[in-house]
Amino acid sequence: MPARNCRSPLVPLIVGIVTLTKAKNAVDPSRARLYGWLAVGLGALFLLVLVGAIAVYGTLIARMINDPSFRDQLR
Repeated sequence: MPARNCRSPLVPLIVGIVTLTKAKNAVDPSRARLYGWLAVGLGALFLLVLVGAIAVYGTLIARMINDPSFRDQLR
């Protein structure tokens, strides 16, 4: 299951890009473009939040490992 969750930001990005490229053939092109841009924006926002969370988690782990009291507990 976790492997699929990592790809979840890509779904709205891909759907949004496909929607934007096919918008000229839609029944209502302006609405298709709106939904395409919304999907791209939300997918990008979710991707940035995910990358930020991973960066914060990595920073916390690195700080914990470099803490002298943590190193003393390992000995």
